[in-house]
Amino acid sequence: MSAEFDFQRLYDEHAQALFAFLLNFTRNEDDTRDLLQQIFVRLAREPDLLRGARQERAFLIRLAHNAAIDLLRRRGTRAKYYEQFGAELISTFAPAGDPDEQAFRQALSGMLTLVRQGRCGQPAEGSASRRGVRARGWVAR
Repeated sequence: MSAEFDFQRLYDEHAQALFAFLLNFTRNEDDTRDLLQQIFVRLAREPDLLRGARQERAFLIRLAHNAAIDLLRRRGTRAKYYEQFGAELISTFAPAGDPDEQAFRQALSGMLTLVRQGRCGQPAEGSASRRGVRARGWVAR
């Protein structure tokens, strides 16, 4: 029971100061709350951490400082690797050019030339398409 009481007392006496310290350090309230929770969860799991400490608050601030530094280092490392691997992934998964695209474009260009010249794709004589071609003034041979 005394361990719970000590933990409650520890939280009541130091949580506000640790929150202010971490908020000043991280400049992000969500990160500050996460770090504060991480510190007190660690203390709950390892209650012997404070046994050798001469000053509780100084020890807790050192824990908070180290936790914040670890967070910033992890973020810096992740950002560096995200940038590095992100560029590689973009080039890896970029759409590949179709090797037949140039040949397709040349064939299409040739076919359009034939259609414009009236040598390809003629509608059958007497069909509705043939009458539509004449009505529009297009060449129909």
